[in-house]
Amino acid sequence: MTENALSPTASAAPLVLCLAGSGFRAVAFHLGAIRRLNELGLLATLSSMHAVAGGSLLQGVLAAHWNDLDEDPQGRLIALEQTILEPIALFLRRRLKLHAVLASRVRPKNWTKLLLDQFTPTDRLVEILDRRLLRRRLLADLVETEVRFCWHATNLRSGGRWDFACDGMGEAMLGTRPPGKTLLAEAVVASMLDPTEFPPLVIRSRVDQMVGGEHEPVTDKLRKSAPLTDGSLQDPLAIDTAIGLPGTLVVCDGGSMISPTPGYSDWIGERMIRALTIQRQRSVEVRRRWLVEAIRSGRLEGTYIGLAAHHADYGLRDSIGFSNKTAERLWKMHAGILPLSKEETELLMNHGYTIADAAVRRLLPGHIRVAAPIRIPYPAGDMEQAMMLGPSEIPPGQAA
Repeated sequence: MTENALSPTASAAPLVLCLAGSGFRAVAFHLGAIRRLNELGLLATLSSMHAVAGGSLLQGVLAAHWNDLDEDPQGRLIALEQTILEPIALFLRRRLKLHAVLASRVRPKNWTKLLLDQFTPTDRLVEILDRRLLRRRLLADLVETEVRFCWHATNLRSGGRWDFACDGMGEAMLGTRPPGKTLLAEAVVASMLDPTEFPPLVIRSRVDQMVGGEHEPVTDKLRKSAPLTDGSLQDPLAIDTAIGLPGTLVVCDGGSMISPTPGYSDWIGERMIRALTIQRQRSVEVRRRWLVEAIRSGRLEGTYIGLAAHHADYGLRDSIGFSNKTAERLWKMHAGILPLSKEETELLMNHGYTIADAAVRRLLPGHIRVAAPIRIPYPAGDMEQAMMLGPSEIPPGQAA
């Protein structure tokens, strides 16, 4: 495949992108997928973006810098790697969980607030992301961008889905209000929190700020304080507000599949955790199957980019990617916001890149605006040994 300028036959439909999946593992996978979407010219056509869990971090950084990304004559965003992808890849190696928990307790300035229950490790997490990646931007600042960015969290008190966007935040039952001084970092953290590791992020509102919603059984207490956590509890693929929008749907899912636990021991604690894990994973897989079938049948125009997928699943003779063994190792990798090694980050980025390439070329060939050759992000050393060539024996970096 030689690299050409914009194809005159490329679809003009805008891109509706959804990012989902657990923790830093999902973020690294998304980095590779986003890189390939940009090379093929799809990312510059983005009209709206929706995220939960690990996908919220990448979306937050992309939103904070979107107006700084110029488009080249071929339809790709300039400096995406240097501005977005590389800083996030470095950030994924940080011991973010440890730093947030310890720093929130050892800093003297926080002791009074801790005693009054006014500061938590979650608040410290907001401070870290706000300073290091999100440029101290407010959610309301995003009104200046052409793309509509949406983050979704779960309200533990009401049980509803809380949505964050530049023009408002809230939920169907409680109503919505302007974002005011809400930080972009607060939207990101609320959506990505693991409720087993961090306390919820609490959004406080005045009752008179809330517009719409239901009268019963809503009380003032429900509207005044919203304890928010992982958005994937409500919408594991971040698709609820994306389906039905004009455009082509691309879902990038960094979630895993259910897997055996050979070391399972039958005591009540582990039994309950295992049962809840199976229940949650099965519900996610049902939604995943529905989405893939809707795309295959033509009821939805789009494609699915999955961490647990294999490049051969897409049926292209010339696709390349990891062996089954390596791909399985990746989706079984630890989730949460535990640090990734350089090798783990690069493996996940390579996997996201190759799966995105196969998914777009198989299901959205008419949307490719730039006929860009495959250039594996990190093809050196042991990485090449882990790669499996497609049936046509095409090496990385050559024609696809």
